[in-house]
Amino acid sequence: QRAAELSGRPDQVTAFGVLPAKGADPERVRRDLARALHGTTAQVSTGDARGPVEFLDAAAARTRLVSMGGAMGGTSLLVAVLVVVGTFALTVQQRHRELALLRAIAATSGQIRKLLGREALIVGAAAGTAGALLGLPLGGWLHARFVALGAVPATLEHTVSVFPPLAALAATLLGAWAAARIASRRVARIRPAEALAE
Repeated sequence: QRAAELSGRPDQVTAFGVLPAKGADPERVRRDLARALHGTTAQVSTGDARGPVEFLDAAAARTRLVSMGGAMGGTSLLVAVLVVVGTFALTVQQRHRELALLRAIAATSGQIRKLLGREALIVGAAAGTAGALLGLPLGGWLHARFVALGAVPATLEHTVSVFPPLAALAATLLGAWAAARIASRRVARIRPAEALAE
């Protein structure tokens, strides 16, 4: 009732804050409030859970940010795989004679594919680690730019976690391995006799 009196619009009161007295136990205050509000549609939020209640625009911005990140990440991954496939195909073409020679001295198709796959994983691990580490400060810069442009509110804080760099590294390794498998298909199928003739 007091909140409705203060706002002058009782139908628009959606949230109010409770500031405990100095020295009061916050957990006890939370329990007392929950007990007092039992049976109503009101909910009590404390600690970090206050953020979505206090900053209503942050939840919508978080969804928008995840959508933008997914679109940018998917596009980047697709471009990266295409570039890596092209680069790997070029290196395989340049090393065609040496790979054919390996086939001629009894290397199996599987061994050739494993060799190229391992090379791709080693290069991918180095590139993925460097990219993931550089992505951390880049993420902070992008957040600052999004806030400056008004795409996300300043109340949506930039957080750093270990999972995005690990996911980026895994995606890089998977993309490099897939690119190597695609690029090595032709040279791995070459017959030893054909390799000798070439």
